Amino acid sequence: MQINRLFLQNFRNYEMQDISFRPGVNIFYGDNAQGKTNLLEALWLFTAAKSFRTQKDSEMIRFGAKEAKVLAEFSAFGRETNAEITLYSEKRKLLRLGGAPLTKTSELLGQFPAVLFSPDELHIITGAPEVRRRFMDSAISAARPAYYGALRNYMRSWKQKNMLLKSEPKKEDLTVWNMQMAQSGALLMQYRKNFFEKLAPLSEEMHKKVAGKTEILSVQYAPSVKTADSKEEQEEILFAALEKKREAEIYQGLSLLGPHRDEIRFFINDLDARAFASQGQMRTAAVSLKIAQGMLLEAETGEEPCIFLDDILGELDIKRRTFLLESMENKQIFLTCTEKNGVEPRRDCTYFEVSGGKICIST
Repeated sequence: MQINRLFLQNFRNYEMQDISFRPGVNIFYGDNAQGKTNLLEALWLFTAAKSFRTQKDSEMIRFGAKEAKVLAEFSAFGRETNAEITLYSEKRKLLRLGGAPLTKTSELLGQFPAVLFSPDELHIITGAPEVRRRFMDSAISAARPAYYGALRNYMRSWKQKNMLLKSEPKKEDLTVWNMQMAQSGALLMQYRKNFFEKLAPLSEEMHKKVAGKTEILSVQYAPSVKTADSKEEQEEILFAALEKKREAEIYQGLSLLGPHRDEIRFFINDLDARAFASQGQMRTAAVSLKIAQGMLLEAETGEEPCIFLDDILGELDIKRRTFLLESMENKQIFLTCTEKNGVEPRRDCTYFEVSGGKICIST
């Protein structure tokens, strides 16, 4: 995977920007609030037509404009193509791939493999459970686009059930929604179980390389109900658990159980990392997890992902920083930082200065 060009029009603080990239490390430096993260946000849109910073398309449109356009030219899976996203403040976004309009967001999934490292991602251990669930959903959707459809179906049923619970629901009505949640939820849980069976050993391996063999990282999928080996059995278990919670849910007025309550647990030397690990240990675990995600994405898709590093090197010491960059040898990297000399130089580095929504190549 290689991104060759990006065109922005009325995106965030960019009125008009057309920029070409090179293989290797593309470094974007400049003061804060100049548009560095905006650039990575624009690129990240092509992974799933979603921002990693906001749920509202209108927030990505330049002040005073009615729409924004983002176009990328890239090569992936043995072909060169382009993708275009037009954002509107009051209607649904328009997606194109290779010039052809897409009717569903899911059609973009898997076309633009990339992995994001941001300050929020480094806080995945200490952050709220929603942060870890977002990581699961994003990572699995990128490798297995069908997961996204199951997730949408489940969330639709979950929201409908929650609306029903706020009224005076009949038990039989709740059973209908429990059946639908069990069907799509079981599929989600199967995907998550299989994903972490592959991700966990890779994370442990990466962690040993940077932290040493004296620290053993364990990453565990922690579902809200017991997992099963087959989707059919998982559906039965989840449905029974939902039905058992019915009275409690009616009393509290919300859905208390299901994949929307799933978690990820991190342990270092069998101790809960969230409670006992140091800041350095947690950052090492998070970096190991994200590197493993990139390795698994490449293994699942057969394509090397692009790497987006959003102002995180300053949060890592020299050992972790060096390990991170060395683990991404031969990949195209997009890296933001505040100072040009804030990154150890490499032969394949290209520098861009970002100032006031303008990007200029720097020597």
